[in-house]
Amino acid sequence: MKNERKSKSSYGLSRRHLLKSTAIVGAALLSFNTASAPLTSIEDKPSAGTFFKLAQRLTNRPELDPAFATAMYSTMASHTDHFGVRLAALEKRLAANGAQDVQSFISALPNEDEDRIFALLIIESFYTGNVGRGRQAVVVSYEKALMFQQTLDVTVIPTYIRARPNYWVATPNLDN
Repeated sequence: MKNERKSKSSYGLSRRHLLKSTAIVGAALLSFNTASAPLTSIEDKPSAGTFFKLAQRLTNRPELDPAFATAMYSTMASHTDHFGVRLAALEKRLAANGAQDVQSFISALPNEDEDRIFALLIIESFYTGNVGRGRQAVVVSYEKALMFQQTLDVTVIPTYIRARPNYWVATPNLDN
């Protein structure tokens, strides 16, 4: 007598039917994938325009680059907990503050105040070009970071390649 394999599982399903069902269920789950989208509601996302005006005031830069601010907004919104709520609270508090300059406003707040921490986070992000610190930091734009703007006429912004690829292998001209 031949040793015959059973082609059906103990539930009466063939392997082919089981694989087919698994593939269909997997495809259906992928179409409903929400892992790549932030789990914040629409109300939690303020407009980029509001962020831009607030960033201009916080950094004291009316000529702030809109493309840089938009990139910073996107990155901060996706990497900062409760970004929209925190931004709305800070905007409301600054509006109630009136014409007082931002430095005085921030200095008057206690160190542990959420609005102070968030305002300093926005300022730090624009000046360094990064959102976050350490391994969690996300570089938005190193070249457009505000920390270089004051000395731009005399400072070369440090980049990976300052002159051309392999510029460091050439023998320097020491005759000058």
